[in-house]
Amino acid sequence: MQMSIRKNSTLLFFVLIIGAFLYVLVNNPTSKKLMLFFIVANVSVITMTFQKTIKYSGVFSLINMANAFLLMIFVVRPLQIFLFPEDAIKMHAFKMYSVLSRYNIDNIPLAQASFIGFLGIYALNIFYKPVMYPKAADSNEICSNRAMNMHQIISLLFICIVALASEGLYVFKSLILSSSIHIYDLMWVYIFSVVIMYIITIKKEANIFIYLIILNCIVVLGISARRQYIVNLLLFFIVPLYYAGKNKDLKKILLACILLIFVVIGYGYIRRTRIGYETGGILFELMDEFCMFDMLSVSLDYSNSTGIGLFWGYNYLTIFTEMLPFFSILPFDHMFTGIVFNNIYHGAIPTSLCGSLFFNFSYIGVIIGMTIFSFLLDKIQNSFEKISISSVGYYTIAFSFVYDVIRVGDIGREFWTMMVSVIVFSFLKRTLPEKQQI
Repeated sequence: MQMSIRKNSTLLFFVLIIGAFLYVLVNNPTSKKLMLFFIVANVSVITMTFQKTIKYSGVFSLINMANAFLLMIFVVRPLQIFLFPEDAIKMHAFKMYSVLSRYNIDNIPLAQASFIGFLGIYALNIFYKPVMYPKAADSNEICSNRAMNMHQIISLLFICIVALASEGLYVFKSLILSSSIHIYDLMWVYIFSVVIMYIITIKKEANIFIYLIILNCIVVLGISARRQYIVNLLLFFIVPLYYAGKNKDLKKILLACILLIFVVIGYGYIRRTRIGYETGGILFELMDEFCMFDMLSVSLDYSNSTGIGLFWGYNYLTIFTEMLPFFSILPFDHMFTGIVFNNIYHGAIPTSLCGSLFFNFSYIGVIIGMTIFSFLLDKIQNSFEKISISSVGYYTIAFSFVYDVIRVGDIGREFWTMMVSVIVFSFLKRTLPEKQQI
């Protein structure tokens, strides 16, 4: 195994040298041919890592979650733009950017955006060492008795009442008052997510109560246009089913994935109809979930033409301010979206973790930041050595955190959603018999 890792690391090193050399040699950030090279390079790097992790860590390893989303952002999305350039003007970020500038897809620095993704994917994977992690649960390792005691039931009811109260305040602010929403207004989503994960891990299956929670959250989040949080909710359904469910519950996992696809597509049609944009086909709406590449590309064009400079860690300040109700720094993706689109769009389109690192610390920030992130994934993955109620719970929380960070790149906001999930799960875990709390 060690020899295979060294061999792959050497090969990845040569891929990096070739990619960096071509980028400097061609010296054309808008080159679509250069973008194609980085697409192929990214596929090669991710494939090599996937071959290692699928054997040792299973499908739902943390590095696979990160790589899967990066694959969609920096491989599938730019490939879609390359094959169907006439559809690019329909894409959300490009559409808004065309209102403010002389839009021409041939003048957008797609190669530069791809190079940033290439550096991030390389740094994430080069030093990562897969760890042997259990791929399925032994029914006796989780819990031999699936019945809940009265302490557990009362605790769950208390948590659900708190979540419903928080959800009610969110609905009042979002749909009735139409006021601005902060991350603490959405904590009910993560509370319900932990409840779902806890029940599945204890019962080793989903029940009608879980499906009612999911339906409730999908309706509220769908109406209020918060699609990304539905993904978090379903991750808290899928991951514990895989590790703690009976025979991995592959049918239910597949149904959850299909539901997720329909939610994403349905929301895409609703959002475009609301803002008066032309709707695309089913594939187009599904791929719009990975618009971070679009936002990164137009942001690079704006940055290159205006010289706005680096932000030097601005978004990391939100770790200290995100949960303060009367003193809050605007999240980086909201602030940067406002700058690029001159505040004509009152929302946020993230540029991914790679893009966030670049606009804060340039290319070196992408390399160092993604290397540190890879190191953290390695340490977290290594800490889960066996299947238990505790390990499945904390692992699911870490899995959702990786999705959030890779997608948005706002460390502060995602840190606090993770902490709320950890606190709620730790509270519920204390209701277990002592021997099951390990």
